[in-house]
Amino acid sequence: IVYKEINGFKIAFASSRSTNIACSAPAEYMLPNTNANSDYQVVYFHGGEEKVHAYEDWKQASCHNLVDHGADLVIGSHPHVLQPMETYNGVNIVYSLGNFIFGGNNYPENRTLIYNQTLTVTQDATTGAFSVTNTDVTLIPCYVYTGESNNYQPAVIENETDKQLVIDFTQGKRELPY
Repeated sequence: IVYKEINGFKIAFASSRSTNIACSAPAEYMLPNTNANSDYQVVYFHGGEEKVHAYEDWKQASCHNLVDHGADLVIGSHPHVLQPMETYNGVNIVYSLGNFIFGGNNYPENRTLIYNQTLTVTQDATTGAFSVTNTDVTLIPCYVYTGESNNYQPAVIENETDKQLVIDFTQGKRELPY
């Protein structure tokens, strides 16, 4: 667990390997301690079936379980392709960001995403307690590479049609991001 404190507001970043529902248990056990020592909890997990755009039922159940145990944001990777995101009990779950810089092969799927979430944090003057009153999410679709094959140079997608395809996919409005 890594903690980052900004003006007294403490964010915890917890990481977990999650190849099936049983693997989410370590993150579940981390969360009570993480919750007690921070104001906002981000869980990053590595898991899921490679090259599959739909998240598996066990993966969804595992992520819901993380939220039920106090995660405020859940972000995943491993499938090497984008997967849709969802909001569960007010918490965003990004099941897979795809690849960003990936050296595993010459032609990885050429879509990825930068997920940017801005928190508006207020502090109660009387109690000193913090609350997150607003979260703004920006999805920034990117290409994994910009050459004829993987040149390890991701770039923001400028083409509005391609950009919208990725956003629509991420929001569950399409089956594929291209």
